[in-house]
Amino acid sequence: MLIADNPQFAELLRSEKRIVFLCGTGFSMSLGCHELSWSRWLSEGCNYLNDIKVSQLTDLLTDTTPTGLIRAASFCLSSLKSAGAYTDFMDSTVGSLKPQSRILSSAITSIARSGDVFATTNYDMLIEKATGQKSVTYNSPASILGILNREEQTRVIHIHGVYDNLLNADDIIADDTQYAEIIENQAAQFIQNLISTYPLVIVGCGATVDDPNLKGFLSFAAEKLGLDMSYYYLHCGETPPADLNGNMTPVCYGEHYDALPGAVTDIAQYRLKHRFRNRDLIKVNPYIAVNSDSSAYSRLHYTSRFMKFVGRNLELSKLNSFLGDEHQFSWWAVIGPGGIGKSRLILEWLKQLPGDWFGFISNTLNKIEAYGQFIPFSNTVIVFDYVNSNAGNCAQIISELYSVFDESIYKLRILFLERDYLETQDNWLDTIVKQLDPPVRMVFSGYSYQRTDKAMLVPLMFSPMSVSDEKIYAMYYLDAYLSSDIGALLRTRYSSKFSDLADRIVDDFHRDFPQEYRRPLFLSIYSEVWISKDGGLGIHTVRDLLSVFMEKEENQWLTRFHNDKQLLKSYQKLLALASATDMVCLIDPAGFFQSDADALLYFVSDECRLGGKGSSFADLFIYQELAYDNDDISEMLEVDYKDKVYDEVRLKDEIEHTQDDPNQLRHNENAEPILITILEPLYPDIIRAFIVDSYITKADWVSFTELARDQTTIEFSLFLTHAMKDFPDTNCFKKMAFLPPKDTDRFGYYITLLSSLRVVDNLCQAVDVLMASPVSDDFGIWESEIWRRIAIVLTEQNELDELYRTGCQYFDFVGKRLNNQTIIDAVPNVVEAFFVGLHNAERVNEFANLAERLTKITESNSQDGFLATSCIEAYQKLVIHYARANDLKGVRGSWKLMMLFTHRFPGDVDNGRIVSEIAEQLCDWYSDRGALGRVALIINEIRTIYAECKTIEIAEVLAVLEANAYFRYKKSEEASINIDDKMMFSKSCVSLLYEKYPESERIILAYSSILADSFMDQADFQSPVTIEDCERFKDWKSKCSNYKLEMSEHYCRVLFARCSYLRGIGEESKARSIISEMRGIGRELSRSFGENDVADMVEFMEANWMLI
Repeated sequence: MLIADNPQFAELLRSEKRIVFLCGTGFSMSLGCHELSWSRWLSEGCNYLNDIKVSQLTDLLTDTTPTGLIRAASFCLSSLKSAGAYTDFMDSTVGSLKPQSRILSSAITSIARSGDVFATTNYDMLIEKATGQKSVTYNSPASILGILNREEQTRVIHIHGVYDNLLNADDIIADDTQYAEIIENQAAQFIQNLISTYPLVIVGCGATVDDPNLKGFLSFAAEKLGLDMSYYYLHCGETPPADLNGNMTPVCYGEHYDALPGAVTDIAQYRLKHRFRNRDLIKVNPYIAVNSDSSAYSRLHYTSRFMKFVGRNLELSKLNSFLGDEHQFSWWAVIGPGGIGKSRLILEWLKQLPGDWFGFISNTLNKIEAYGQFIPFSNTVIVFDYVNSNAGNCAQIISELYSVFDESIYKLRILFLERDYLETQDNWLDTIVKQLDPPVRMVFSGYSYQRTDKAMLVPLMFSPMSVSDEKIYAMYYLDAYLSSDIGALLRTRYSSKFSDLADRIVDDFHRDFPQEYRRPLFLSIYSEVWISKDGGLGIHTVRDLLSVFMEKEENQWLTRFHNDKQLLKSYQKLLALASATDMVCLIDPAGFFQSDADALLYFVSDECRLGGKGSSFADLFIYQELAYDNDDISEMLEVDYKDKVYDEVRLKDEIEHTQDDPNQLRHNENAEPILITILEPLYPDIIRAFIVDSYITKADWVSFTELARDQTTIEFSLFLTHAMKDFPDTNCFKKMAFLPPKDTDRFGYYITLLSSLRVVDNLCQAVDVLMASPVSDDFGIWESEIWRRIAIVLTEQNELDELYRTGCQYFDFVGKRLNNQTIIDAVPNVVEAFFVGLHNAERVNEFANLAERLTKITESNSQDGFLATSCIEAYQKLVIHYARANDLKGVRGSWKLMMLFTHRFPGDVDNGRIVSEIAEQLCDWYSDRGALGRVALIINEIRTIYAECKTIEIAEVLAVLEANAYFRYKKSEEASINIDDKMMFSKSCVSLLYEKYPESERIILAYSSILADSFMDQADFQSPVTIEDCERFKDWKSKCSNYKLEMSEHYCRVLFARCSYLRGIGEESKARSIISEMRGIGRELSRSFGENDVADMVEFMEANWMLI
């Protein structure tokens, strides 16, 4: 079916409009491969009727008009019901149908994925069985309205009812009475009329359009509403039906009826290609068919689907479980080394998704805001590849997507693909979480699939294939390779069974390569090289394997270039540039590659002029396309290059250009359509890296890097990130990655640096670039993040002297940029990274010097509360260091600065928390040295901070400090009349805190310690200790699981006091019961904690009270 022959129909399929596909009997017959037309269906009723009824029904079926068939249906169904055979008849006809056409089933599943709606006059469940959707009938008008308004999940709309023997559903419209009822059913007619306001594609409907129920609704929009609504009637044969409504446009799908499955497939593919060609969102659309002519040349790239998919059943099962997670939003990650088959697995999985799911591999490099404008039309899976180098963009996209899907009825699944996931500081997941919008961050952290209490992410880890799967893989690959043009010459040599050949190749592969390289990609390359050399390779390194492979490729290219070796060299240089930047447009000025580009363009032009095979350049990864005004431009690119054709056609358009809107074509000054020639090598990352390393000489490294940065930004940086991982000992990529940038190159340089700092040989060079950056540039957020990552790397490498020197340079950097708010905002996060290493290594002097530099920056921005908090955190750590060293002066000075910044921002909860955390330790430190006056001052500060902040964290610290003060005053030998007052004040403070936070374990601990002591003090004075007092402490003990020992001791002190009271009033038996309980508690504590006060109390009671 050539859709381009029907411009209006093609325009509808390209549009964002929601289409209703109205399917009639012919569609059901094609999908189910059955012959049950309406008349044939009724004829089947003869098998259940007596001869008289059969004769009558046969006569009625001679009238094949819609009215006549309805009359026959009335007779047939009523007779069947009277004979008690209706259910058997329906079960054996309509109820027994199953989808049989794989082609048509796949096509309508694709249509369902696009968010379009199926309506049908058929009673069967064939569409539901093929797509996985549920059904709805005219009896549920509210649900149908919700579907059309996108307020409910899409279902198949049965205009004439449905027969579902599994659910005992039967509301079919077939006889006179039923037709009369539905025509009078206002709700049903309203829904039908509403459907008529949507674009309709009428499929497999012969007499359906003459149906008395449908005739009205097919003309309603035009006649009643005045809408210029075109309906497209698919038909076969040269001549369309003569009696179509005026608003129906005939579209021929082929000469014969059996062309219908292929035609619907073409419609589905065209719809998916065009409706979801948004380059800002979609990098790979898995539902678009692959051009088999070019897949052989891109055979090693996962998008080519060059060979059958092998194995991975466990991984597919786990991914399906992830899809079925009950939550509306969920995310996961697939982790495995390069070349192990992650992307191919995901592509296969996306293709196999149920019909109510749509999925794609996302483009994370272009317009982030495009995701916020995305309108969900189905449950959606979005896959993020290359996350490590692009975590910031991923975070922004996820924030946008969550907002969009949170307001929709559809589920969202996000899947990350990466080579590794290290549970270290600043891994790619940490970066994503930190950069999510705060509301999304909370949701995101909670909806990780299979998360545990200890780990936010438990990824799906890719393991090597089993040996049996490897041999099947090799067999399939050989079959595909030797069946293609590139391997055809070798097929006669290996005409024996591929399974035997595959076994030999896999055995040799295992012999030559260690376990870590046993990946499908390397096995594919090894298989090709093996058969080209007839075995006996003796290759043991990836580099050697790739050298032999590329030698084979070069021979094919040289043949294509008619043995022109100079043209081959030009091609290799341009291929390297395209490998590093994803693609190269040959009409784009290419710097010192200009002459090479001109030579290749001349070759392409000459070959096209000659015709024949010259019209296709798939073997060279070259294709030509027309430029369109509606091609998107990436805003991530440098402004200087946005006006170039290359940037206006960022990605390969996967459609036939003659099918695009001709009004959108770009034209040159001669009014001729612009034809551009693009080189886009579809090789896996490791081969692209090898190409650059092989074809770009050392003398050209700098020029090549500058040109690549000019051509693109993020793509080149991603390339370098993976190249350095694949070839860590190759100087070429390190030189390119860390070549100091021109001012226009900074963005690309910075993102490369961020993802590659751990492999940088000389971080000083990166620091020099940062120090030399313009004071007022726009890259403050990137530069600050690089400073932070440098600090982390130096800490990991234990380069503490360099860490301190770099920290000083960072403060010099900030000092020159005090007016750059982006830089200032990032200071707290950056200095924390420098402080961590120095603090952990106890490099106190260096830490203190950096803290002093931070203080100066903070004083220059005295109203910046975040800087103040950062200072307080730094001096808190210094207090700890000075206290360990018994440096009283250092402790006092650091505490004083903490108070300075705390009082500058009264009520700041973060500051209050940090101060209160150290206050408890500091009070103990001063108390041990007898400096009780200092202790009192600290407690007064915490009282003030709590009064300002009113948080439970500060309240807990204050409660402990007040309780400790209470006991400190009690033990004091100071002869002061104020001691009792001070004790009562502390006790009162703790009591008030308990009233405020009665569930806080720490506050209960503090309060109970004071009350238990009070009971012990009055134990010898015969004061009553009630059962209620004991029960209160017992309840506290059960609540405070984190303080089992202390709370048990407090409880037993109260029991001791009650026991004393009972002895005083002669209740010896009750006293013995209490001692027995205490004995049990003491034994349990002894087993768990060793020595404890309860055991000592029991021992005293047993020895002195004679109650045993």
